[in-house]
Amino acid sequence: FKDGEPCDPAWSSLVDDFHAQARNLSSVEFVLDGDGKPAGCNEGKWEPWKSVWIVDADLSPDDALWVGHERYAILNNPEGMESLPKLLKKGMKVTVAVDDISVPLPAMVKPDLRQLMLEAVIEMFDAAGVDDFHVVVATAFHRRMTPKEVRRMTGNAIYERLHPDRLYNHDGENKAGMKWMGHTETGEIVEIKRRAAESDLILYLNINFVPMNGGSKSVATGLAGYRTLREHHDP
Repeated sequence: FKDGEPCDPAWSSLVDDFHAQARNLSSVEFVLDGDGKPAGCNEGKWEPWKSVWIVDADLSPDDALWVGHERYAILNNPEGMESLPKLLKKGMKVTVAVDDISVPLPAMVKPDLRQLMLEAVIEMFDAAGVDDFHVVVATAFHRRMTPKEVRRMTGNAIYERLHPDRLYNHDGENKAGMKWMGHTETGEIVEIKRRAAESDLILYLNINFVPMNGGSKSVATGLAGYRTLREHHDP
């Protein structure tokens, strides 16, 4: 069923009955043939179990898993907040930050995880009518990624659509592009990228390799100016 379509009570009853019985099994995995994801009255029906949408016969099981339901499960079920689709509003300003060339080393096998994450969130932007979004490579004061490296990271389609006006490296040395936010309770200077500070929503797409990585820590580092970065990093 598509969003907005009425549910068939008989079908929904069968699905609910199947779920009730499946909960008694130790391991359940759905493999569904099609190019969609749960929507409308079926949204969330498959969440308790791993679900795979096979959209291309040439995809490996791992790729099919990401292309399928699991690709959306994290974005639709964040901890402690509403899902991304519910947060998106037409006309809002969004900044997406992604990890730079320093993570990981060496470069991962294509497609890069950052490409897959970007494809998922940009699809949601398009569906919600969010046109004002920028993708910023959160370099902090690392060296900037080259156009070739950025293309490899994001894939050709995203690169051609957004680069260079809406896909670019953070520049912590551009004073006009930074915004002073004040001080923390312990006196550290807080200054981050103006585009991010003035956005309605910031998303950070991390490649986590140690528990301390991710979330607000990455924003305060990857999108920081030097006065902020020197508070918690050596020169």
